Amino acid sequence: MRRKKLVLVEFQLRLVLLVVASAGVAAGVQALMLSQAIEILGQSLPNDAALLEQQLPRLTARATLGTLALLCPLLYCLALAVSFRFCGPLVRFRRFLSAVESGEQVEPCSLRSGDRLQDLCAMLNLATAERRAENARRVKQPSGEASEAA
Repeated sequence: MRRKKLVLVEFQLRLVLLVVASAGVAAGVQALMLSQAIEILGQSLPNDAALLEQQLPRLTARATLGTLALLCPLLYCLALAVSFRFCGPLVRFRRFLSAVESGEQVEPCSLRSGDRLQDLCAMLNLATAERRAENARRVKQPSGEASEAA
């Protein structure tokens, strides 16, 4: 299991910020709807409409802040849980391609079983098979033969 959840920090934090901002918008809409509903209810009260109207901003603020206090941590965790299954493989692909390019990588690209983008990993293996075979021949060649071949 991957221990480090933030592997593409900038991308993942932007995603988390987007999700948390969405929660803020949802909580704001909820506050407006709740406020309107309570105001309509207050107008039907025979005696306490003024008292309810006076308390309405505080009640709405409490409900909104409570919603955000519950949603933000939950959505933060959800966004990280969803994103690291994609971001981890992207980091792996970057390292794999860098190693192949520099002549180091001989083994095929592989991902953890729960990671997404398994099909892209297989495509990378197909696309780099020839280059990895060349790298493997170069690695197996003793250093004396390498200088003679050059």
